[in-house]
Amino acid sequence: MHRGRFRPHAIVASRIVTTRGRTYSDKYYGNCSNSGRGPQVLAELESDKFDSVIGKTGKIVLVDFWAQWCRYCHVMDPIVEDAASKYHDKIEAFRMNADENVEIANRFGITGLPVFMLFSEGKPVCSLLGATTRARFDSWIEDCVRKNSSISR
Repeated sequence: MHRGRFRPHAIVASRIVTTRGRTYSDKYYGNCSNSGRGPQVLAELESDKFDSVIGKTGKIVLVDFWAQWCRYCHVMDPIVEDAASKYHDKIEAFRMNADENVEIANRFGITGLPVFMLFSEGKPVCSLLGATTRARFDSWIEDCVRKNSSISR
């Protein structure tokens, strides 16, 4: 459980907070609201299914590498979820906990978090390290999709 002033993105329902699939009392998180965003868009990806998911043809796959202790990962949560909803017709989006899937993180040389990678037909085509603005994140996705649209068809 987080201590101190840091409060990752949270959804409160009946005084219980859910963040990244974990539930906490609202003692630390306060009374945040969902702001009408609906259910989380991103599914958690495990290492045993990683290669089959990123190898899909037809759509580009976004993977958000994160960790529970990573503050910037939590800051990026709503931005990534909104982008996944916005570009759902062009990309499939997933999360992968880098601490629980070290072999995958090592395979792609991930040493800092958060890292966002776009894959086309099993190969990484774009990557972004660190937190950024919503506009920059959307622009990054649009640029990568445009550059790789011929690959994913």
